[in-house]
Amino acid sequence: MGRDRTEISLWVDARKPGNQSIRCSGELEALGGVAIRFLFPVWTPGSYLIREFSKNLMGLTFRLDGGEVPFAQVSKNEWMVAPEKGGRLRWEYELHCGELSVRTNYASDRLVLLNACATFLLPWEQEAPRFGLEVLVPEGWKVACPLPPREGAEGSYVAEDVDTLLDSPLLMGELEERRFEVDGVPHLLSFVGAEDSVMDRVSAALEKGVPVTREVFGGELPYPSYHGLFVFDKGGSGGLEHANSFVVHYPRDRCHSEKDLLRLLSLNAHEHFHAWNVKRIRPTGLERYDYFKENYTTGLWLSEGFTSYYQDKVLYRAGLMGRTEFLDALSQQWNRLLTIPGRKEQTLRQASFDAWIRLYRADENTVNSTVSYYLKGAIAAFALDVLIQKHSAGKHSLDDVMRGLWKDYLDQGPGQSEALVFELCSKFAGRDLGEELELLIGGTEDPPLLEWCEGLGLCYVQEKGKAGSGGGRPWFGFDAKENGGRLSIKQVRRGSPAWEAMLLPGDELVAIAGRRVEAPLEAFLQSLGLELGEPVLFEVARRGALHRVRVRPGVCPHPRGNFRDAGSPRFCAAQES
Repeated sequence: MGRDRTEISLWVDARKPGNQSIRCSGELEALGGVAIRFLFPVWTPGSYLIREFSKNLMGLTFRLDGGEVPFAQVSKNEWMVAPEKGGRLRWEYELHCGELSVRTNYASDRLVLLNACATFLLPWEQEAPRFGLEVLVPEGWKVACPLPPREGAEGSYVAEDVDTLLDSPLLMGELEERRFEVDGVPHLLSFVGAEDSVMDRVSAALEKGVPVTREVFGGELPYPSYHGLFVFDKGGSGGLEHANSFVVHYPRDRCHSEKDLLRLLSLNAHEHFHAWNVKRIRPTGLERYDYFKENYTTGLWLSEGFTSYYQDKVLYRAGLMGRTEFLDALSQQWNRLLTIPGRKEQTLRQASFDAWIRLYRADENTVNSTVSYYLKGAIAAFALDVLIQKHSAGKHSLDDVMRGLWKDYLDQGPGQSEALVFELCSKFAGRDLGEELELLIGGTEDPPLLEWCEGLGLCYVQEKGKAGSGGGRPWFGFDAKENGGRLSIKQVRRGSPAWEAMLLPGDELVAIAGRRVEAPLEAFLQSLGLELGEPVLFEVARRGALHRVRVRPGVCPHPRGNFRDAGSPRFCAAQES
């Protein structure tokens, strides 16, 4: 796509969304006797899983001057059509929209949320990079879309190329809005299902956080305008970044406590940070998206891990999170990482490469077979920030690395290499950090994080007296889930007492120590007064049969703790001033 600016026209008709379907169509100028290949994406950038979006397509037709044109399906997501004569070729199809998430499509009489990769069947290899899009909605509804509107045509938008089109989500409904500007750049937030107080809090937090994120990278905001799309409902939670927008889906009943609201604000900060890191700065392997197969990279620790570190750091710098809360967030990530046996199985490089088959296809053994590049990547970012600040005597931080990556993007475009990250970290630390970086990114041993932190005035204070924190409390090493009032084992950690006793994921917990199991499990276990090292009888239902297993509880091998300042704060002190 590139030489001819002929426009391809697209329509989304969502005027009757109540049965979870919409109608899509398009038109282009076809040449007689020239075959056209139509393709449907199989994944959406930012969510590394083949989702087979074409499974939701129904009733596909092609017409030329009102008459049907024969076509052939070539693969699960590819169709070929070769009209005998030239003219306006029109294609139409119905699209089932039954999954409410930021990565898929949903339609109902209350709202329509569309991911463009899950929506558009497009002609490929055409000399027409521009797309015109018209969106039709029920009376009284609004459309939220990050694409620039076509002047004088309500509900019409223009995408200058296919990547911009596929990066543009759509939200439709009786939307509530909040607006603000940063450096003269408009930011529009569109909401479905949120209370006024939540919308006000979200808007105020982003207005404070956007300038902080801009300062991390230096320079100007990277977009001409920005659009946040929010859906609040009974269940689901997640976010997905786009170049000039993000989509957030969040549980409505988790907006009342300060703790839950901070989680929401942290998620928003994460997705907005991606406007720089992921949508523009990209690791090697993701320079250009191929929408029709897996796109492999070993660098998702940079994309998601570093962003996961900064999401709370942005809130802290913006005054939206206290220092203790910020250190607690870092503590929780470190504590959680130490409970995952899979950190000993895969490096961050391997976990990034395998995202398509592991993190996004998590099962009962994922905790033992891999490590999250979000989680360990955040710890790697934290560790590098500590090392750079320590060795530079506070003159530099990880911010300087992010600015260096941003400059490389501005100079050369996306495709920032691991070698560049290593080079920048060592440059701003004032010493070679190659050994530490290789341990963090290419190793499976735990880094000496506490030792590194002590050199910057951070200490790690162990919790006492809490279940799972150590302190002598019995530990079994499994996680449970509740379903219909019944508790069953979700996953068993390799090497734990439950693992050694051969308790299995899926086992329904019937009785422990002669007492019927009750939820919540943690409180129930505490009520039993169990002793360390004393075998405990578990009665479980496994595939319809009752099993009795004796488990000898141990002590949690990684007691939880919290990072705290030892004296006057030094970590991040220079960035606060």
